Amino acid sequence: MGVNFNRISFDKAVIDSRERQGFFFGPKIKATIPGFGLGFDAALIYSQKYYSIIDDLSDEKRQTFETDKMSFIQTPVNVRWDMGFHGWGIYLAIGPQWTWYIGQGTWNDSETFAANFKHSALGLNLGGGLWLFDHMNLGFSYTIPMSKNGNYSSEIYNKIKESYNHLMDINPIEMKYYSWQVHIDFYF
Repeated sequence: MGVNFNRISFDKAVIDSRERQGFFFGPKIKATIPGFGLGFDAALIYSQKYYSIIDDLSDEKRQTFETDKMSFIQTPVNVRWDMGFHGWGIYLAIGPQWTWYIGQGTWNDSETFAANFKHSALGLNLGGGLWLFDHMNLGFSYTIPMSKNGNYSSEIYNKIKESYNHLMDINPIEMKYYSWQVHIDFYF
């Protein structure tokens, strides 16, 4: 269980987003080869995230769109290395994370903007932290998206695009989700 800090990245600089917080929880397993510290962990996580998109093509036309909530199922599988000292230690972890968006595929506000979300994505998880008495981890992880998570278009972007069609890419703006997670894990 823990807290996530989420941000959407866009492939064009005309749109920005704010970092927003959410939460996650779910079961996790861990196995380590005794004496070597090498092992793995895997989890099945329900994650609720919030996002904020700022359509910032001009100061007088700035608009902010915020989600109520977005629900995901995540399955990180990490190779981990534990190094210990008498009942406590540190660990490093790296591995793939599969994410399934279980919400509505389109987020829009009539004709003002539209965001279309893919329902599955792959990311790379990087993490580490402290472990105590083999029963508790205090850690963090950062997920780097390996695939695009959707696309975005807005009334403002479409008007500017029409005016400068010969200068701008006519494709929708591609989105990727980046996420920090701070977590505490209990093992029985």
